[in-house]
Amino acid sequence: MAMTFDDMISFVRSQGDADAYDAPESLLQVHARVAYNDILSRRSGWDHLEVHYDLTLVAGQQEYTVASDLSGSDMGRIYSITSNTPLRLRLTPITRSDADIMFGLEDHQSATPVVYTLYNGKIVLYPTPSDVKVLKVHGFREAAAWPNGAGSIPDLPSEFHEAIAWYMLSGFFMSQEDTQMAGVYMNEYQMMVERALDGVSNITQSPRPRVLGGQTSYSRPFTERVRGMLEG
Repeated sequence: MAMTFDDMISFVRSQGDADAYDAPESLLQVHARVAYNDILSRRSGWDHLEVHYDLTLVAGQQEYTVASDLSGSDMGRIYSITSNTPLRLRLTPITRSDADIMFGLEDHQSATPVVYTLYNGKIVLYPTPSDVKVLKVHGFREAAAWPNGAGSIPDLPSEFHEAIAWYMLSGFFMSQEDTQMAGVYMNEYQMMVERALDGVSNITQSPRPRVLGGQTSYSRPFTERVRGMLEG
């Protein structure tokens, strides 16, 4: 069941036999934020943060700013870009240096983009789009800042909420210089997080086989170009 920041504060004060003076909200807020960020850092991608947005291309425009050109502005990490026209195509991610070698430092080509690179908050397409079309950008949004108010709820699955409360309790006892009790609750926090992570991993389904290039479509000229560079 979801816990609000208020619920967690009440739990810590009740379990620690403390009042607002002994366990001030300002102190507990720091402990809550540390636990929240620690849990978020333990996975590279969370299912509940997954999003996809449209990117409308402009003929002759090669670079697009993630924060402003996507239909959603909270994209934190991109893992795939796809197109449905003129055929179903998953664009291939590529490094900027490889793109410069394959397409030239000055990209004067105009065609259907087949690869992309990311740098400095921008999506760069190769070749430069020759006409208007819409791409679908898949990725993960940034997790919401938390705690950000009395009734705020962590931007995490509810399985992790109680673990945050135990971390806060550990932090409270550490502030009381009771290292023994702080260690007990910290160990419990770690075990709760690991159990919850195992549960999340067990229900997460991989959307496709993890085979490099296994479902990527290329136009024939591009394939020949890459093969020629690799064999040269």
